[in-house]
Amino acid sequence: MIRYIDELTKEELKGKRVLLRLDLNAPLDDNGITDTYRLEKAIETIDFLRGMDAKIIILSHLEDKEGGNGSLLPVWNYLSGYFKTEFCTTYFSPEAIEKVL
Repeated sequence: MIRYIDELTKEELKGKRVLLRLDLNAPLDDNGITDTYRLEKAIETIDFLRGMDAKIIILSHLEDKEGGNGSLLPVWNYLSGYFKTEFCTTYFSPEAIEKVL
């Protein structure tokens, strides 16, 4: 049965790793993020999971102006202003696996 995230209880989430796939394609210019709407909405979900003592793993990507892969570093910097985060520039690498486990 499909459930909504807010139907999950603390007992179900406490200490569990939650893989959270987010669309963090925030518009950027040379000075950084120009519209934080998507990030603010993501923070609501992240805060809910943090309140349930879940261990959150966020997956996302960011397209640059040319449609290629951009760095999520500006997004990480923004989110770090709200809670402690770690950033990994790669996936399926020893560094990434160590952070998740």
